[in-house]
Amino acid sequence: MRMANFYCPLLVALATGCAGDRLTTTVDFEVSEGTSLGFDLSPDGHTVVFDLLGQLWTLPIEGGVAVPITDAVRDTSEDRDPSFSPEGKTVVFRADRPGGGGLFLLEVEDQTIRRLTTSQPFLFHQAPSWAPDGQRLMFVRGQNIQIVDVAGGEPRDLQIDGLPQPFASHPTWAPDGAHITFVNARQNNRTGGRLWQVPADGGVAQPLSDSTLHARGPVYSPDGRRIAFFAPDSSELDQVWVMRLNDDPIQLTSHPDVTPLRVRWFPDGSTLLYHAGGRLWTVPAAGGRPTEKEFSAHIRFARKNPTLPPLRFATPGTEQSASGFTGLALAPDGDRVAVIALGQLWVFDVGGDPHSVTLLPPTAADLSWSPDEEEVVWSAGPGGAEDLYATDIATGATRQLTALPGSETQPSWSWDGQHIAFTNDGGGGGQRRLRVIPARGSVVESTEATLDVGPGFRTISLSLCPNNPIMWSPDSRPSLLYTTCADIVLASLTGDVRELPYPENGRPNFMSWSSEQELVFVKEDQLWRARFDAQSGEIGDESPISEDAALYPSVSRDGSILYVSSDGLRIRRPSGEVERIGWPLTYSPPEPAPLMIRNVQVVGGVGGRDAPVDILVERGRIARIAPRGELAAPDSMREVDAAGRYAIPGLVDLHTHIQTDAKLVGALYHGVTTIRDAGSHGVAWLAAQRDGIAAGVRPGPRIVFGGVQFQGSGRYSGTGIQRVIDDSNRDRALSLQATFGARYLKMRIFQDWAGTADLVEAANTWGWPVSGHLATPLPLVAAGMNGKEHLGGSGGDRMDGIPYDDVIQLYRNAEMWVVPTIMFFARSVRALDDPTILSDPEITAFVTPPGLRLRPPSPATRASNERLTRFARIAARKLHEAGVTIATGTDRQPWMVHGELEELVEAWFSPLEAITAATQTAAVVLGASDEIGSIDEGKWADLVILNANPLDDIRNTRDIWMVIKGGVEVDRHALLQWVAQSASFPGTSQPGRN
Repeated sequence: MRMANFYCPLLVALATGCAGDRLTTTVDFEVSEGTSLGFDLSPDGHTVVFDLLGQLWTLPIEGGVAVPITDAVRDTSEDRDPSFSPEGKTVVFRADRPGGGGLFLLEVEDQTIRRLTTSQPFLFHQAPSWAPDGQRLMFVRGQNIQIVDVAGGEPRDLQIDGLPQPFASHPTWAPDGAHITFVNARQNNRTGGRLWQVPADGGVAQPLSDSTLHARGPVYSPDGRRIAFFAPDSSELDQVWVMRLNDDPIQLTSHPDVTPLRVRWFPDGSTLLYHAGGRLWTVPAAGGRPTEKEFSAHIRFARKNPTLPPLRFATPGTEQSASGFTGLALAPDGDRVAVIALGQLWVFDVGGDPHSVTLLPPTAADLSWSPDEEEVVWSAGPGGAEDLYATDIATGATRQLTALPGSETQPSWSWDGQHIAFTNDGGGGGQRRLRVIPARGSVVESTEATLDVGPGFRTISLSLCPNNPIMWSPDSRPSLLYTTCADIVLASLTGDVRELPYPENGRPNFMSWSSEQELVFVKEDQLWRARFDAQSGEIGDESPISEDAALYPSVSRDGSILYVSSDGLRIRRPSGEVERIGWPLTYSPPEPAPLMIRNVQVVGGVGGRDAPVDILVERGRIARIAPRGELAAPDSMREVDAAGRYAIPGLVDLHTHIQTDAKLVGALYHGVTTIRDAGSHGVAWLAAQRDGIAAGVRPGPRIVFGGVQFQGSGRYSGTGIQRVIDDSNRDRALSLQATFGARYLKMRIFQDWAGTADLVEAANTWGWPVSGHLATPLPLVAAGMNGKEHLGGSGGDRMDGIPYDDVIQLYRNAEMWVVPTIMFFARSVRALDDPTILSDPEITAFVTPPGLRLRPPSPATRASNERLTRFARIAARKLHEAGVTIATGTDRQPWMVHGELEELVEAWFSPLEAITAATQTAAVVLGASDEIGSIDEGKWADLVILNANPLDDIRNTRDIWMVIKGGVEVDRHALLQWVAQSASFPGTSQPGRN
């Protein structure tokens, strides 16, 4: 049952504000173009069926007004790739509908719909094709062709032998039904492949074309003597071609943008129907001038449009709860808690006040208590070069444990106190090793001085493997339990290693070996337990411990569990009693000294003035702006003479993934004063960086985050990916992100549109804007989706090319914003054109580990990214010209915002429009337009002062003279030193403490 409203907890409402009434607006527009249409022609040649914005429509072949035959909003669906049956009475299509994706059959006469197959998440049943007898259908699943009876039953694989690569896609039946022709490439491969033929019942395949042909979407002529298909022309643009069997192909079209998805023959074999430039076209099969088939389609639906609360940044001097941490551990006796936060190691008795043990490096993370509770072990160092340290709780004295090549992380103290286990990559990246050292020995500098237990956690983008610590056996036999991406590993110190399968009903996260016969872990954002027999390696049935939302559990020797819940920290005792701790740490943002900025030219003017002005800053905000020389200042006030230089507002990066401390420092160095993280290192780590910056204990931009990326499958790993199983899981997940201070929700890849629509509504009700890789499915837009991430390539299904009237008008009429991230693709092109970029000291200084050499991409990567960059530029230009809101994001390094500005200018933005996208418009998207985004009285004093006018050349935004964030001058030289010294102990100077 779908819920129309979701409650907003009082504590969160008081802290962040929740959405107001869910207003409903009507989205109503008419289009004459479609983006990447999938279509088919009826057997009699009179009717076209096509998909547009995830709905199926029919159209007379002469053109005219299209009629919808499915309703995406009503059915909470996305319907694609329709195909008429041989007799024309039934249309098969693939769809995501309640109950799962798969193939569906629609009866043309009465428009009833029947499910034929059910696909697993992300194993779409694609490219459905009818057998000539109308009794069977074939489709692509993964890299295989499957066949299913129309009457029902389980699909079966088509056995194909003799292929050079094990891929089969774009299948089509020969008219006589005896053979199937297909492409030897993946279905979504943009470069296509060689044409092959196989008997309809399977067998050895034979090539139909030479190896130089890169085809997609083949289809036989009615007489079976010719094949039409898509292939690139001499300019590498896809076109329609026709080939007689065993003859050379002939190019029929010359469009700048052909959709290489469907081409169809008219019944008499004289003409072909295809889609290009957003329009339907016909072309004579023998060659000739194409003819457009004009159409129009009317879109109308109700859209939920909540009023989201504005985003406010903390006022200097006001007490704030510190919800972030990079290490959290319950002491073995269950009575004390250690936490790394705000640049310090803290310890507190349960129910007591925290006290600081010592300052720590800004990169300090991970915590494990010694069994005697005298010390804790932790890691610190630039990303990829961490070492281990131990700190005495009573004195704060710290000793270094390791100095190995590469990275040592995730330390774990054995229950007997004799050993410390950790993972180490040896400095080469890739697969990590699990190693053990004596707990009380001298500094270990060689891997030969460690005990190598076995392979550890494999390094994967966004850390998609379960996030589990290294677990020591709680009995007297020292053995280790840890996880890889494939399985659970039980290893003894004598070399005995056993691989245990994950439970079938989901992988555990944050797992602890709490007693000799029990594991405690997080699944579906709540605490679970399972029996565990270490002798047999058998993991027993799982059961939930409570209904509480839960993350980051730490288990004591007596079975007490410390965890984060919807109101902060809690401890669950073995008796079942729960003690609510909340967030015991607090901080107050420091109050900056007053500042006068003299003789500065504000780019774009301010208050109608284009002449130089003076700007008075008080308590971090712009108090007054006046013509040069009109503002008096006391002698004690700090003054900065800009000498007529040019100021733009602090830059905003709306789409980045903060995975290292160095990225944050690099962003500020390059004038990025506010960032929005789209899911990366883990919500507790992100909150810790936000708190540390706001408290003034480390430099960096303001951080707004969503915590995790919500995705339709996978699992929550604590490092960026959140799966939603059901409504309860969704509500727990959202409440956990809220308690850490999330103010945004990003959806990465989904399949269940019904559940996703509920997620959009729920997030909006929490007061958060929602954006995603996929933002065109009408159910999501109707539910209140706010924005689209990426243009040109985002993992979207057929929406990664050039957008046309349907998509453009959808975004415009639904008032959605778009973050193009063009530099994600353009960076590799630029690096090959100018290799000095990869050695620029203003970039390499913020790459970790220090000294890591940046390498140029491969030529193949360049070719792909050139095409995607072109698509993204064209898309950004078309959307901008249509009035769609465009704002900046990089998807990688925040300093790439300057490159994004240059890419927007390449897309025909004016320099001022590009700067506005990175400042004022980005602030609107954040919901912070009253706080940042322009140089106006009352707003935070975020300025980037440039040596040259960026309106003359957008590249001048890189020529930075000074960065000011919240009224504090940033010492950019000191930032370089800060990154280099960030691993030192017990702390370093904090430049620009902001």
